[in-house]
Amino acid sequence: MSRDRMNFRSTKEDIERKDCNYKAKQDEEQYEINRKKEIEKSKEHR
Repeated sequence: MSRDRMNFRSTKEDIERKDCNYKAKQDEEQYEINRKKEIEKSKEHR
């Protein structure tokens, strides 16, 4: 029983870690998109 509980805890931590990685990846993609938009804007202003 205690081994199952340990496994449960480790899977929960794995899920949280994956969530963090997923969010970080989304933030990176959003940053890239915003940067491209800024570059397009600066081209238009010239």
